[in-house]
Amino acid sequence: QHNASKQQQQPPLIGNTAPAQQVVDFAVARSQEHVMQLYETRIASLQRFVAMTVLFHQMGHRVESFFDFISMGYWSYRMDR
Repeated sequence: QHNASKQQQQPPLIGNTAPAQQVVDFAVARSQEHVMQLYETRIASLQRFVAMTVLFHQMGHRVESFFDFISMGYWSYRMDR
């Protein structure tokens, strides 16, 4: 009976996966490291640049509108010049 219970034991789980699956997952992650670096240096940085450009343009437009409103047109200016 004691031998039968040892055969039925399964390997310990870490999280929700077996150790062999974790090794495979780590190997897949390591193989994609170069692609992730290329994505970060090209696409993700471009997305951050576009987001900051849009943010600063919107802030500039609000300041332009604010000065026009607060000074009744004396301090107004055109942002596109």
